[in-house]
Amino acid sequence: MMRGEICPLLCLGVFLHYAYADVFYAVINSRNLDLPCGVDTDTPDIQWKYRTPGSQEYTLILSTNTRSGATRKGQGTHLQSRTRINGRGLRISSVQKGDSGFYRCDQGGRQTEHQLLLVVVSADPPSPLLQSSKVILHCQVEGGSSPRRKWLWPNGTDAQSWGEGDMEMKGVSHTHHGAWKCQIEDNAFEATLNIYVLGIKPLTQPVLRIKEGDTVVLPCQLSASVSNMLSHLSFIRGGWKIESSQHPLLSLRSTGETGLCWNETKLKGIQNISQEKLYTDLSISLNEVSIYPCLILNLSNFSLH
Repeated sequence: MMRGEICPLLCLGVFLHYAYADVFYAVINSRNLDLPCGVDTDTPDIQWKYRTPGSQEYTLILSTNTRSGATRKGQGTHLQSRTRINGRGLRISSVQKGDSGFYRCDQGGRQTEHQLLLVVVSADPPSPLLQSSKVILHCQVEGGSSPRRKWLWPNGTDAQSWGEGDMEMKGVSHTHHGAWKCQIEDNAFEATLNIYVLGIKPLTQPVLRIKEGDTVVLPCQLSASVSNMLSHLSFIRGGWKIESSQHPLLSLRSTGETGLCWNETKLKGIQNISQEKLYTDLSISLNEVSIYPCLILNLSNFSLH
């Protein structure tokens, strides 16, 4: 009688193999995430199951027979419409916020469990930013324990030491424009956050010396295309003026959310003023020489000089 009671436990110990695999990281809206089964047996039946963080109960996502190709979807999870079998693995398309948790592959009495953590990156205030403003970058890990992380500059160098993933930057400039990366410690995973900074690039030659009567190009380059910004920022005014005058020499106008263009001018000294949409180049050509500082792009009550 005693032997009959312990036999099922002995059989379970012999045939059930349980293995932990890697921790996987993903960002929201990742196109495809593939989780390998991790076990390989002659049994054609495979089941993929899911449990939420903090729960011990698994729910069937789907099961398949690798020989016949027959697949059955489970009930009660939010994953059915975005998952499918890929070989023996599980493919999740368009990763969503609630997808973090534990995924288990069952095949022939063998089990492999994966943990999925989501990395969420954001900026406060959100991009685009105005030069000289302040921003805080956030990098959060959802779905389990939070490893240390750090931010990398767009050129790949460290912007901070390992920590909790928050970084404050004061006085942003065109040098902060680009793809920032949050790196996870002890893992090759990086999450990218694109930061757009609208400002005027510093002049490489702030003083121009020319002869009277010569034609001169006054350079003025923006750090990013205006057309990418105006859906988020409100244009107030901007243009060129002579330093000693209160009136604009040449002014800008908004074309809605598509960009900026020059207002018409009848001044003979200004050449080649196009009415087409402007992107990053606000330079002008002059026949008559005076002092022309690159003036103001005023967006959302901030002046960019």
